[in-house]
Amino acid sequence: MGKNLAIIGGGASGAVAAILASREGLKVSVFDGNSALLKKLHATGNGRCNLGNDYFEKDCYYGDVERAFNIFHRFSPEDTFRFFNSLGLFIKDIRGYLYPLSESAKTVVETLEAEIRSLGINVITNSKVVRVDRLNKGFKLTDSEGKTYEFDACILCTGGNAAPKTGSDGVGIKLALSMGHSIVKTVPGLVPLKSDDEKLKTLAGVRAEGCISLYDENNSLVCRESGEMQFTDSSVSGIPVFQISRVANYLMLDGNKVYLKADFFPGADEAFRESFLLRKLMLHDRNAKEFFTGILNDRLMEVILKEAGVDPLKPCEDIKNDELERVYDLCRNLKFTVKGNVGYDKAQVTAGGIPLSELDHNLQSLKCEGLFMAGEIINVDGKCGGYNLQWAFSSGAVAAEGALNYLKQGR
Repeated sequence: MGKNLAIIGGGASGAVAAILASREGLKVSVFDGNSALLKKLHATGNGRCNLGNDYFEKDCYYGDVERAFNIFHRFSPEDTFRFFNSLGLFIKDIRGYLYPLSESAKTVVETLEAEIRSLGINVITNSKVVRVDRLNKGFKLTDSEGKTYEFDACILCTGGNAAPKTGSDGVGIKLALSMGHSIVKTVPGLVPLKSDDEKLKTLAGVRAEGCISLYDENNSLVCRESGEMQFTDSSVSGIPVFQISRVANYLMLDGNKVYLKADFFPGADEAFRESFLLRKLMLHDRNAKEFFTGILNDRLMEVILKEAGVDPLKPCEDIKNDELERVYDLCRNLKFTVKGNVGYDKAQVTAGGIPLSELDHNLQSLKCEGLFMAGEIINVDGKCGGYNLQWAFSSGAVAAEGALNYLKQGR
């Protein structure tokens, strides 16, 4: 075909776009500011690389969800499975979560790199594109060292602002803005939430299963998630916190105050509550600390007893019923203030970005013909569980198809 396609950003969406476009005969060059491609992918899924999920519904995503599912219909999770099979990568299902058979992100990276080499794709590393100019025909790219390159079309796959040490430092959003696009304000997503509660000094390092709920300043429940919560001396973390962090961060961005409540007995019924209170009769010869041993983590119970105003050394026979009721209520409703988030450095994804309404069905810019976008730069983000990688794969594939069709038409 003789047409040249530039892909700016060598992450998950850029790698898939490059491979699929090259397979169709385009001359593809991938620019990446790092010394190697796919740096962020190495850390995905705690290094195990959660590629997808058996459960795939609209409630797994935020942002321009309806338009995003038009993209997913064109390159589905099943297409992702077939794509990786075509590369020789084996995938296994672990309780509905899809991982490479090796459970190693390194395997996924090496598989994609091998295909990129096999196809002869031109990879230009340590080259951060900082400017894109529309020419009469095609585009001129300028990197941070002043080197320029010309291409017939290009795809922005630079990521958002999350994990800037991996190269996602927001440069792509700046490039899109320079080409006439607007932006949905961004916040960190899938990120720990900061708190200045004194009790976190005691809870630092504790992990506990339960349910975490987000409340607004009017004490209205906004959302809740379940799973393992993790505590540091200044933040509340863990997957359930990650899941609600986006919502919390947008509320705070608008000036709202929010707080969290942790329930360590989720699903407990009245019978459980009564058995909890009856322990007093069974263990009357123990003190308060011994009474609660084995119910929850020792440090967690230490915090709850303190908040309930119960001396840990108080004999059980002297504990009043209303004190037990307070302890039980705190086990179900332990409150944490929220004072922000730990920032993009520790965020897994960027919420917000370029609205899909400014891109056509092929993810081509409606502001600049021949410019396509894919991945985290767009206003689509998902929950934990492989959903953000699926968006990267699907949008990269559709952008590649769009660029191919655009160049086939002789633009």
